[in-house]
Amino acid sequence: MVFKPTVAALLLLASVDVAHAEAVKAQVLCGVVVGDKVETVVPTPDQRKLDKPITCAIHLTAGTGTADLNAKISTDAPDALTHGGPIGKTVDFSTQLAPADDYQPCASFTVTARVFSADRKVWESKIAVKQVCPAAPAATKPAPPATKPTPAASAEPGTEWATGELAHVPTDARAAINTWITQYVFLDGGFFAAFPAGGVTVGKRLITRSTVRALSDKAGGPYMLTKIMPMFACKAAEDAMKNPENCEWAKWYALAKSKTEVWVYNTDGSFYGPFPSAVFKKQAGKWVWTAVTELDQGEP
Repeated sequence: MVFKPTVAALLLLASVDVAHAEAVKAQVLCGVVVGDKVETVVPTPDQRKLDKPITCAIHLTAGTGTADLNAKISTDAPDALTHGGPIGKTVDFSTQLAPADDYQPCASFTVTARVFSADRKVWESKIAVKQVCPAAPAATKPAPPATKPTPAASAEPGTEWATGELAHVPTDARAAINTWITQYVFLDGGFFAAFPAGGVTVGKRLITRSTVRALSDKAGGPYMLTKIMPMFACKAAEDAMKNPENCEWAKWYALAKSKTEVWVYNTDGSFYGPFPSAVFKKQAGKWVWTAVTELDQGEP
């Protein structure tokens, strides 16, 4: 039996247009899927060891009328197979990458996804998957007690808090908000799969889990949909979604409106508002993203 998980269970990672075929656009999504749910998003933010089959899928977002479309997914691992099949407006292409065949546990690798019209390549995207496996601990005598707490690992660029800002976030809200920031910045941590069931009000419009993907595609990506930009000073407007290396990463700020409501935002390098802000509220004991609004505290 061929394993074909639903594409909706996977996560948006990246999309790169091929210059000579602008009509065809797509998204490639990868993750370890159990049943219809994503167990592990690939690549992982913590670069953990992977040793289970990885499902990758390609979904067309534009150019679906192009004739004779077919898709291929492969890795750069030695002796890896090239997986291929048809793709179209209503047919996504998905396949599984097997450990020890398509990739090696503890070894970094690159997934290459391509779409062809007949034999002509019209779209390509690559996903770098890093794995860092800790070495076996050496038999040494116990280390002396630390005099100071061990500092936490540095946050990834784009997920860093401005100095002192995390202190404004209630302790019980920090895990949920930090997870949201990682998912939102990298669009690889279950952003769509974890979208609130009750929807998110952006401005005056309620965006639901069933409509967020289509509305994001139409707007040019989730950043353009919410207007919360985790980067600034881009060389071109489209660089935020396509070429983030041409931008500067922003840092995050927080405003506690009450014990059960926190606004999270970043700036464009200045402190002049208004700034689109993600609103989090504590509901039934859990912190939930509920809205996007504008924060304007006036000139500094």
